[in-house]
Amino acid sequence: MRCCTRRAFLLVLPFALLLMTTACTDPADPVALGQLCQPAADACPTSVALHRPTPGRNSLEFTLTNLGADSTVQLLATTTQELDFRPPRDRSEDGSTILVKRDFPLGEGEILRDTFTSRELTIVRDFTLELSCLEGECNHRLEYLFFSESVECFDDGVCGRGEFCEQTAGRCVECVQDSQCSVQQSCDVQTGQCFPGGSAGCSTLTGEPPLHLFFGLLVLTVFAFRRRESGRAVVLTTTALMALLVLTPAVSEGSTGASASISAGGGPRILTGELGPLTRTGWGVAVQKQIRLRRVGASFQLASHSFALRDENLPNELRLSGYSITLGPRAYFTLPSEISLLGPEHSLEMVVSFEYTRWGVAENRLAHLTGLDLSFHALGPTLGVGWKWSGIQFIGQTNYSQIFDWPGGVFSVDLMIGLGI
Repeated sequence: MRCCTRRAFLLVLPFALLLMTTACTDPADPVALGQLCQPAADACPTSVALHRPTPGRNSLEFTLTNLGADSTVQLLATTTQELDFRPPRDRSEDGSTILVKRDFPLGEGEILRDTFTSRELTIVRDFTLELSCLEGECNHRLEYLFFSESVECFDDGVCGRGEFCEQTAGRCVECVQDSQCSVQQSCDVQTGQCFPGGSAGCSTLTGEPPLHLFFGLLVLTVFAFRRRESGRAVVLTTTALMALLVLTPAVSEGSTGASASISAGGGPRILTGELGPLTRTGWGVAVQKQIRLRRVGASFQLASHSFALRDENLPNELRLSGYSITLGPRAYFTLPSEISLLGPEHSLEMVVSFEYTRWGVAENRLAHLTGLDLSFHALGPTLGVGWKWSGIQFIGQTNYSQIFDWPGGVFSVDLMIGLGI
């Protein structure tokens, strides 16, 4: 039994390693969404006061549409909160500090998408966003989505690796002024890096995850414990144990009257409905626990998901990402042994289930369509095929979940490898 537990810990290791390569920054939380109009219209004012209830960094994504002839509008963000702005920022006529002042000349029917980061909007809790007409007969609509990002620092003591705290933006950077760079370099205050050259700090993986590495690690892990080379995997076992404690419920060794298994894997994810055309095919990784008694059982699964946005006008690192918890009853049907081609001891088994999913969004860049909620209920069927070999099981499964209060659902495919306990 101890051997089985050790093997289960080793199996989860590739999942943990893949998860650690996907990101190292906290997600942004949507705070508010709405629209401004110039000139003002019913339920569409020319200005709005935005408030962030918790500590954080401000960012704003917006789409500006010119509904009339050629004209120019100005987007102004001001705050009355006093910070130690370095360098000092300009003041408006009423004495407020100007965070952003940007002019947008747009042609007839032109659409512009842009983002203001914490570099412009800082960490102030309250600011006013105003759309005004500068030239021509303006007829513009601005749709905005206001985010709160995690604060990295409040002073230099929190930053490591020789970095400095840009306090008004709440982030750790390589420099905030030229004197903090070498003689041959200058400080790029927009990125917080010395130029030329860059720092080797934390970054978010913008491409697809290294799934080939993930499945390679799975194969090597299985080979290691099949060869009983556990002595070489002590450190890996410890790492996997920590991941298992965080990502899954405790692995019970259960009574001998029922069988259990734990599997890890991943695969593609596709959003349906209104969000389908706005997102690319995503990916996810999962850890699944199954408990069964003969032909019936139950499963519990923890998974992550991430979808890149299709909008080429937005930065590549912007994604719709999050986590899900899935559970439900399962039925198992043994397929004819001729299908497996390896005899009755290696027969294929079909899995049928109808499962409940708690679908969570950690960074929702499409909140203007889904709303500001971060967690949703979902229901849907699961169909899978399993194959066992010497205590090792291979699973391929598909699931469609209809997400309630959400414009569509999600279709997922997972290839998993696991151990029976």
